[in-house]
Amino acid sequence: MLQLVKWLSELLLLGISKYSPFTHGFSTMPIMHAFTYCFITMSSLYAVVFILYGIVPQVCLLKGISVFPKVTDPWFAVFAFVYVSTQVQHLVEVLSGEGSVAMWWDEQRIWILKSVTSIFAIVDAVKKRLGLNKVKFTLSNKAIDKEKVKKYEEGRFDFQGAAVFMAPLVVLLIINIVGFFGGIWRVLHVKDFEEMFGQLFLVTYVMVLSYPILEAILTMKSKSG
Repeated sequence: MLQLVKWLSELLLLGISKYSPFTHGFSTMPIMHAFTYCFITMSSLYAVVFILYGIVPQVCLLKGISVFPKVTDPWFAVFAFVYVSTQVQHLVEVLSGEGSVAMWWDEQRIWILKSVTSIFAIVDAVKKRLGLNKVKFTLSNKAIDKEKVKKYEEGRFDFQGAAVFMAPLVVLLIINIVGFFGGIWRVLHVKDFEEMFGQLFLVTYVMVLSYPILEAILTMKSKSG
């Protein structure tokens, strides 16, 4: 994660520099190449979107505020189609590359983990841009760890040494857990399932994807105990 933050931070700085693909790129390279570089340099901004999606619908669910159309509303089909089509496309891409459904599921988890932790890359880039960051070298451990290798072979995530980067993930997980149980309690009492179906699905989806984080927290707690 540390290396990822470094890369995304520098890419974001490139995106707002005088050699930005948004300005310099379109005049020096093919348009599709320029669009690709624009996407890559701004990829850390996914953090803002994911954090909003991890907080706003959940809080609104507890408050009884619907942010998606009713499940019986024709517009709900548009949201459902976009979601299902993107998931199917991703699954087809993974399977066509000799991957598996488990790999597809893990890639979704990794994408969310990378996107949320990219908030540190944004902060780092802003500090560098304003001259607030001192030049320093942060080394990351490249040694082979048998325990990490074992987790990798078992298909488990390893967050050792990434406690700082887990902070926003843990906060979002707590918000979603509260939103999930509070939302279910509210729906059972208020009977507004049709209005809140989209948000209930979202919070459930986030919680299922976040299982490795919960597992890592419990593992670290058991080790410290």
